[in-house]
Amino acid sequence: MQWWQPSITGRRPQPRKTHATALMGDRIFVVGGHDGGNWLDDMHLLDICTSFAARARFGFVPLLRFRVTV
Repeated sequence: MQWWQPSITGRRPQPRKTHATALMGDRIFVVGGHDGGNWLDDMHLLDICTSFAARARFGFVPLLRFRVTV
């Protein structure tokens, strides 16, 4: 096994901690967390087949989330 850093296109999420992460099919979802100064209420996805990142939008704004599981 060898670690490597893929070339990601699209909009990456900002650095954060205490977020939740889930793998669903070929996509990794990152939800909420804390950026060192603010609690976050966003969701991002990364398609692991195409290396494309985007902010996920579902028609509503989720409540602030931190230290959660999905």
